[in-house]
Amino acid sequence: MKIATFNVKNKTAGKILKLKPSALERFRLNVDLIKKSCSDIIGLQEVTLDEYIMLKQEFESMYDFYGDFRNSIGFTNEACPIMVKKEIINVNDAKTFSLSSDINKIGKKYFGALFPRIATIVCLYDGEDNYVIVNTHVDNSKIIQSKTFALNGPLERIIQQYRKQDAKIMVMGDMNSGLNGSLYNFCYRNFFVDALSPLGKTYEPLKLSIDHILYEDDSMVSSNAKSFENKGSDHSLIMVDLNKRRR
Repeated sequence: MKIATFNVKNKTAGKILKLKPSALERFRLNVDLIKKSCSDIIGLQEVTLDEYIMLKQEFESMYDFYGDFRNSIGFTNEACPIMVKKEIINVNDAKTFSLSSDINKIGKKYFGALFPRIATIVCLYDGEDNYVIVNTHVDNSKIIQSKTFALNGPLERIIQQYRKQDAKIMVMGDMNSGLNGSLYNFCYRNFFVDALSPLGKTYEPLKLSIDHILYEDDSMVSSNAKSFENKGSDHSLIMVDLNKRRR
């Protein structure tokens, strides 16, 4: 399966990257990039309602869309949708969780967080194995990150619900963190490795590697990691082939 993650960052990319194209033109660049990647499954972050509607109009013949909005105010009410190519694999469940002390209350946030944060999951079945894809956008505050990635924190509690299904689990998205500190500890406890570590920087303005596709090395194997740069967002689209490990 070709798995991708992409923060479309359409609202503020023009200011940060000093781009001349309009927001709509940047959206078209992002659409072209998604088409170019030809991903089987792609998790998007910072998708506003108008962008979500346009994405569905553009891709609804090729992809099914999953994921709720985070219930914040106005243009910050963003989603982390997961797009699944229609002919690739069967989806048997999908849900959006809060990344707060109450993972089932969308719109709830940790004290000190600017916005609520969410994680979208899809459960897939290929006829032999179950897969769980978690797509998220983690707060950029180190204090909130430490809560998000903590032992028995929201991400671990979400994952624990699906470990009971004997599923192959992947976590992807804009983590707002390199593979260090609380994110490193989260990966170590949960036996995750980063499929994208050879690719270098994924967030152009600050030259940071903050976008990740994490997977369980004992059950999956990655290959052909790619980074697609563009002028529609300040993040790169990241893609990798992830396949079950044969024993």
